[in-house]
Amino acid sequence: MPPLKSGTCASCSTANVKLRTNPFTNASQCSECRDASIIGITDIKSRFKLKEDDLEGLNMKTEPKPAFLGGPDRRWYLVEEVEGRAEEVTRARGDAKKEKEEAKNKAKEDKKKEKASAASTPKNTKGDKKGGKSPASASTVTPKASKRKRDGEEEEEEEEEEEDGVAAAPAAADPPVKRGRGRPPKAGGPKPPKKPVLNPDGTKRGRGRPPKAKATAVEKAPVDEDETE
Repeated sequence: MPPLKSGTCASCSTANVKLRTNPFTNASQCSECRDASIIGITDIKSRFKLKEDDLEGLNMKTEPKPAFLGGPDRRWYLVEEVEGRAEEVTRARGDAKKEKEEAKNKAKEDKKKEKASAASTPKNTKGDKKGGKSPASASTVTPKASKRKRDGEEEEEEEEEEEDGVAAAPAAADPPVKRGRGRPPKAGGPKPPKKPVLNPDGTKRGRGRPPKAKATAVEKAPVDEDETE
């Protein structure tokens, strides 16, 4: 690499300084004036945190590297344009971050509302837990299946009523009365006196009409008219 020339800077008029050419103005400037007006891609990435896509539309000049260094040409941008683009990118990134945070907070609020509504709604019944159907699936039930289901529910209700009646009935003091004719006596009331088994004439009581008395042999024998005459 050839040594840099010395002379007077075209920007600050400083004498006896090493000069380098500005690719945008082709003027010979000192290192301080040149660095204040142009900036390379490496310094842009490290200083302004910009990406390649952020530099689209800006004025750029290339400068060949020395042969012994190799690689692509050096790229130079104007410092004023890079600073303006950096402000725009920073503002856009801040807005995007703010929108992202707002969306995140909104999602959290919606989730909290869903939990609150789920807690306020009544829980499913025991039948629903075992095999409850959703409203969409319940609409597809056939009439025969619905009738069987209704009959089953009625039977279950009857069984529950019987169980409740048995559980609620108090234990009877006396043994259950056998079914018979007439109204059963009240529980705990005075018992009616027992009827005598025998009639006053000493015969055993029975039900219905008593049998006819059998005729004696004398009564059955025919009477002879001649003998009577």
